[in-house]
Amino acid sequence: MRLGALLDDPELRLRLLAGAERLDREVRQTITTDLLDPSRFLSGGELVLTGLMWWQHAGDTERFVATIADAGVAGLVVGAAGVDGLPDELVPACERHGVPLFEVPVDFNFAVITEHVVLALAAERRLPFPAGADLASGLAAVAAELGAVCRVLAPTGRLVAGPATDLGRTLARHCLSGEPLPTHTLMPSAAPLTSWFVAVDGDGERWSASQRRLVERLVELVAAQRTAWMSAVSMSGVAGDDALVLASPDADVLAELAAVLADDIRLVCLDDLTYAFVPALGRTLAQAAAELTDALRVLTHGLGSAQLAVGLSSEGTPEAADAYRLASHRAGSATLALDTELTSHRSLLAVVPDEVRTMFAQRLLGPVYAYDLEHRSSLTETLRVFLECNGSWNLTAERLHVHVNTLRYRLRRVEELTGRDLGRFADRVDFWVALV
Repeated sequence: MRLGALLDDPELRLRLLAGAERLDREVRQTITTDLLDPSRFLSGGELVLTGLMWWQHAGDTERFVATIADAGVAGLVVGAAGVDGLPDELVPACERHGVPLFEVPVDFNFAVITEHVVLALAAERRLPFPAGADLASGLAAVAAELGAVCRVLAPTGRLVAGPATDLGRTLARHCLSGEPLPTHTLMPSAAPLTSWFVAVDGDGERWSASQRRLVERLVELVAAQRTAWMSAVSMSGVAGDDALVLASPDADVLAELAAVLADDIRLVCLDDLTYAFVPALGRTLAQAAAELTDALRVLTHGLGSAQLAVGLSSEGTPEAADAYRLASHRAGSATLALDTELTSHRSLLAVVPDEVRTMFAQRLLGPVYAYDLEHRSSLTETLRVFLECNGSWNLTAERLHVHVNTLRYRLRRVEELTGRDLGRFADRVDFWVALV
C-alpha cells in the first residue's frame, strides 16, 4: 500500500511534516521502535513508528534519521507523548535524508496504524483467508492449500499459532542459524531474531511457484501481525504485585523473552532500558530464570557477534537494571543475572571494567608480583591464603605447610613492598579486592 493512502484516511489522524513528494512509496510493514539505531530490524519498506524515547542528546536526531534512511524505510511516524514536543532538527533531517515524516497527536495509539496496514496488506495480497483473520484461521487455510501442517513460532521456540509441537526450540535454532532442516521448511522474515517465522512440515522444494508465493505472503502477514502484537504489549496496562521484571535495551527481544513466561506482559521504556513486567504465576525467581536461560540458549544462534544481556528481578525496575548491568559484564553472547546476586562483593566487581580492575591490582601488588618473579618466591599466594584464612596465622601456616615465623617474614615483606599494614581492616580489603 502507498503512503498517500494512509494520509488520506482521517481515522489515522496523520499530519504530514516532510516528504510530500514521496507519498507514492510502498509500505511493506510497520515497526514500532524507540531504539536510537534500529537498523538491524529494518530491511526496507517499513513505516517506522516511534515515541521519540531515543532522543536524549544533541545529534541523536541526525543519527536516527540517517540510519532509517539508509535502511530504505517508507516513512516515519512520530508521537511526542513521552517527550516535550518534537526535536527542532527532526523535520530538516527528514527533508535532508528524503524520509517522509508524519506526526500523530500525543493521545494516539500506534496500534491503530499497525492494524490498518496489516488489514490493507492482507487485502492487497489476496491471501486465502479474510483480512483481519487470526493467525490460527490463516494457518489453517494455508495448510489446506499445501496439504501440510503449518505453525508460527517465535525466535525463542515459543508456539504462537498452530498445532502443538515438541520441536519449537529445534526449529527456532535452525531458523536463526540458517541451517537447513530436512523435515521442515522454515520461512523467516528479514529480521528473524526479533520476528516470528512460519514452519511448514515437509520439503518446500516440492512446492509449486504459486504455493511458494502463498507462503511468502503468509510470512509477510505474520510479520505485520507480530508488529501489531508488539504495539499492543507496549500499550497494555497489566502488572500485578507479584510481577517479575526483566530489563534489557532491546525491546523486541525482551518482549519475546517475557512471552516465554506469560502471555500477559507489559513493556515500559525508561532512560536507556526497556522493562518487561510479567506475572509470576506462582514461579520462583529461580524457576523463571531457568526458563529464560533455555530461551537465551536458542537466541544465541541468531546473535552473531552481538551480545544480549538481561536482568531479572522480583522487586522492581531499579533492581532489574542493576541485574542487567551485572549480566552485561559477564562473558558470553547471551547472559542473564538475577537481583539476588547483588548481595556479594563479586557482583560489584563484575561491573567494574576489566582494565580498571587490572590497573588497581597492578598498582597495589605490582611490587609483590615483581619480587615473586625475581626471587621465585610465593608472596602473592601466601597473601591470598592468609586472607582466605581470615588472618589466622596458625591456620595459614598449616595450609601452606610452613612455620609461623616463616609466614610472618613473608607477610612483613609484603607490607614493606606495598607500604600497607595487614593489621588494618581497610588494607586487608584492598588486598582482597586486588586478588579476586
